[in-house]
Amino acid sequence: MQLCIMFGMFYPQEAKGAMTMYCTQCGSKTSAGVQFCAICGQNVQATMQNDQRDRREFPFWIVGALVGATVGFLTRPAAFLVGQLPFGIVITGGSTLRGLDSLFVPVAQRSLGQMAAFAIIGGFIPAIVRKLRTRPESK
Repeated sequence: MQLCIMFGMFYPQEAKGAMTMYCTQCGSKTSAGVQFCAICGQNVQATMQNDQRDRREFPFWIVGALVGATVGFLTRPAAFLVGQLPFGIVITGGSTLRGLDSLFVPVAQRSLGQMAAFAIIGGFIPAIVRKLRTRPESK
């Protein structure tokens, strides 16, 4: 027997394919079309709506920020005679460079700044796209 949690209710899936619902607050059996639990009075419909709302709000801005930071890293500026600096140096802003290598600190800082800027821009893009998609159409 498997246990599936959907819409604030527990659904044990039995071998026959029949599904029985249980209240998440008190654990009593509840019918599919009932709005309130008969034992504890839990509003099953409100719980279902909250669970649906929680599922829809995936943090797409995190994905956008990660993609933006990756693009910012891949397009980072190159240092003279060396090329692009490795990730470990860029992410620390060049603070680990010593001796003559410290000449590359400004390049590492520019690269880190570019990664941060692209991450911020990438984080805002999903929110902008969502706003454009949900904007009411004008007549």
